[in-house]
Amino acid sequence: LDIKYISRDHDWRSVFEQIRSRSAGHRRHKHTLLIKYLQYLSFRKRLIEFIYARKAGLGETDELSDLTLFPKGKGGEPGLRMPWQQQDDNVVWRGMKYVRLSLGECVELKIEKAQSIKILLAKHSFRLFGTTPPALIDQNGVMYFFRGGRNTVGRHPESDITIDGAFRDVSRAHMIVEWCEGEPLRFTDLSSRGTYVPAECLRRLPTPFTD
Repeated sequence: LDIKYISRDHDWRSVFEQIRSRSAGHRRHKHTLLIKYLQYLSFRKRLIEFIYARKAGLGETDELSDLTLFPKGKGGEPGLRMPWQQQDDNVVWRGMKYVRLSLGECVELKIEKAQSIKILLAKHSFRLFGTTPPALIDQNGVMYFFRGGRNTVGRHPESDITIDGAFRDVSRAHMIVEWCEGEPLRFTDLSSRGTYVPAECLRRLPTPFTD
């Protein structure tokens, strides 16, 4: 590893120079140092993306936790419940009706350029922006941009949009999002735990009839 490619921030370069001068017996320490440095670079990348998102007006992230405390539970203890109330395939969340997409059905989602909406991938909340290209932001402020055409979304590392593995209820192959500039986004749900979108933004495509 060429030392000139190591950041000078936080004396990283000095640390690498010192560990390189050690004998082969310190191989384990070198391996640990490299892992920590890569973690640092990953965090810095996410931080820069978040800062630029805020400057672009995309900085509002969802701070809602998966569970919400309520004062009265069983035995007088604080109760726990999900932040929405489920009714069949519909979800009422903060007074807004969400619809669960039918598995395998392609639908259109209407969102204006200056608009952002919240969608649910399983129980996890994401914010979708109608920018060019469209952007998806998770609860940690990480931003994902859709490319033109077909985008696979999920936790699988080979997805076009790879969702952080911490969102364990998001399927490895969760959905397909198709984007063409000037056209509504098209969503196809592939997941086991569902994709929920605002009912007012949803447009179901005509179903072709066969004999």
